[in-house]
Amino acid sequence: RKYKRTIIEYCCSKDSSLGKTAPKDCKVVRLTAEDDMTTKKGYNKAKEAIIAAKGNGLIRSSIPCTGGTPWHKLNQHLGRGIEHHAQMLRDYSRLWKSFVIIAKAVNDVGGMIAIEWPRACSYWKRKKVKEIMNEAEEQANVSSPVESPAKEPESTVSVSVDSSALTAIPE
Repeated sequence: RKYKRTIIEYCCSKDSSLGKTAPKDCKVVRLTAEDDMTTKKGYNKAKEAIIAAKGNGLIRSSIPCTGGTPWHKLNQHLGRGIEHHAQMLRDYSRLWKSFVIIAKAVNDVGGMIAIEWPRACSYWKRKKVKEIMNEAEEQANVSSPVESPAKEPESTVSVSVDSSALTAIPE
């Protein structure tokens, strides 16, 4: 089957709503927890999708944002959940490191990069997040922020939240 474009969903669920609603001419490659994006196996699956997309791809990151939410700052201030938060940051760091490698490969062949986190997520302020989006901006226009729906974890119901997606998309 021939596809016009490819969406590579990074850190999504096996039955993500984006993948379910993609047009028929759009191939969807889901990179899930089962693929373990911190391993060579996960990287190889992503690499195959990038090659097959032939520059007509979008990588959309859904790395969990829970470690960057304002609630963690409040909990830390109150002395709660400090180790849990530290583990979330370690998980984010491992996934982000892998995402950057894959996103740069997508960007290098003319593909697009999208990252979706709530607007208040502190990850947006991280130097490495800004760096990858600046690199993408060199090849495409960047629109930021845009309102986007977010999905409640372990739910199929979309809920409206104050959220943004920074996306490098040619106009």
